[in-house]
Amino acid sequence: MTDVNTVLELFEPICEAAEGVRLMPYDDATGLPVHPAQGNWTIGIGTKLPLSKDEAKVLWKMRASAFLNAMVGIYWFEAIADSPQRQCALLEVSYNSGSIFEWHDLIAAVKAKDWKAAFNAVLNSKAANNPKLHARYERIADTMLTGVIQ
Repeated sequence: MTDVNTVLELFEPICEAAEGVRLMPYDDATGLPVHPAQGNWTIGIGTKLPLSKDEAKVLWKMRASAFLNAMVGIYWFEAIADSPQRQCALLEVSYNSGSIFEWHDLIAAVKAKDWKAAFNAVLNSKAANNPKLHARYERIADTMLTGVIQ
């Protein structure tokens, strides 16, 4: 059975290093701050920005948990519960791309426990071909192949 806490603990520093921590809105394509036309930036239920780092961590954990919980209980994800590192890599793909369920070749490779095919599925993806994301997906591919977080 998946150890959700272990996977999240593995993922948190990886995600923070890859995404950074920004307490104000920014354009994720350029990294540049964005500004409201007028008034103040607010999110959720009237929460004025900037967020505190603690608030950002709570929000991150809620979102990462939602992506992880979407996979927990699915047989191909549970079949690799002995490798929370590979589960962490799948969580990173899901978190960064918005859904693991569009990654059909990767899921097929995980089902077969064919780690070379999983490596290739990640490296041959549209995300990996984005110059800004290539190093990240190369690292994810290496983790899928070796079972070791790179």
